[in-house]
This record gives sequence, C-alpha cells and structure tokens, in this order.
Amino acid sequence: MRGFDELHDVLSRQPALPAATQFVGRRLGLVPPMVDKGAALNNERVEAWVERHGDAPSFNIFNYNEHHPPYAPTPAYRDEWVASDSPALRERWRDFDPLDHLPGHTNFTPEELDVLRDLYDASIAYQDERMSELFEALRSRVELDDSLVIVTADHGEHLGEHEHVGHYWNLYEALLHVPL
Repeated sequence: MRGFDELHDVLSRQPALPAATQFVGRRLGLVPPMVDKGAALNNERVEAWVERHGDAPSFNIFNYNEHHPPYAPTPAYRDEWVASDSPALRERWRDFDPLDHLPGHTNFTPEELDVLRDLYDASIAYQDERMSELFEALRSRVELDDSLVIVTADHGEHLGEHEHVGHYWNLYEALLHVPL
C-alpha cells in the first residue's frame, strides 16, 4: 500500500480460490464458520513486528473485524453472552444478505433480534479481549507513555433499529456515531 513500509493483510491471508471454496462450503453448511476473523493473527503479526522494530518511531493501523456480520463468536463467548441460540437462526444469519433487509423487509422476529444482539455483544467481547492482549504485548515491549494510541471504528451496526440489520443502505445515527 502506498505510503506504508509494510502491509500485513489478515483478511485476504488465503488465496482467492481457497477463500471462495471456504465461502461456498460455509453457505452449504459443509464447512464450519470461521471463528476468529483475524484478531489472533493480527496480534501475532503486531507482536512480531514490535519484536523486529522495538521502540523505533512508527505509524501503525491495526484493523479488527470480529464485530462484522455474520457474528460468529467463539463457542465460549457464545455460551457466556447468548441467552438463547438456535441452529436455525445461525443458518439464517450465515446466509444473511443485506438486500433482504431493506426498510420494511427485515423479517427477524423480536426474539431473533435479541439473539443477534447477543451474538454481536459476544463478538465485541471477544474482540475486546484480543485488543487487551495487543495492548499488553505493546506495553511489555514499547514505551507507550511516548505513544499516541487512537481507537475508533469504521461504522456502527443496526440490530433492528429503523427495520435495518447490518450496516448497509442508510446513514442513521446507529451507523454514523462511532467511538474515537
């Protein structure tokens, strides 16, 4: 990427054909859903980078995607955060298509929306743990007192508000109001 000395892209870490095969396999229910969307690998790469570069001045961007649909928290986080889960809802969510959820077309029941919110919260909790691990690793190797660390998000998420699910097709506050 122009302007950066190194790029470590954890989202496209697989060649296109195997990634496509994984996607089709998940859609057909033949391959289990990806549990970690890159946070663990991201942390490993950051730690390796810090080992090589130490306290040298740097500008880094770390991107986490655990909170993006479909929400697929690890089983431990799902067990802790999701009050009532169902294979049928997981299947519907795995096959989520934002075109099916334009205003007036969202057909999740209130109970299903509760489960989606729980799955989202579980995904956020998992991502928070991975980010905590990242900060601990940085603290052990880098003088963070001399660092500026900014945490933000690229968008919010609709979980039934305005009859939307996901982060598509609108500019409501739920998508625009993100932490910084």
